[in-house]
Amino acid sequence: MDSQDSLESKASSRIQPNYILIAEDDEEIGQLLLLAIEQETPYTPLLVLTGHDALRVVHDHRPVLFLFDYYLPSMTGRFLRSW
Repeated sequence: MDSQDSLESKASSRIQPNYILIAEDDEEIGQLLLLAIEQETPYTPLLVLTGHDALRVVHDHRPVLFLFDYYLPSMTGRFLRSW
């Protein structure tokens, strides 16, 4: 292994996936969004069904984009946006 391969290996081990968070309580809609993101983008989608789960995912994974249903059962998308 030459020095270039070693540098690329070290850099790739530090790269974290870029997540897109989908917070949607209608699971069918959420699955459609998840599938579209998986097929059409280089991002890793994460689907949650409640606002509380969305907050946990934001804390744990630091997504680069959020797609929130405005009327989630446990909290609104407006509240999540302000978080």
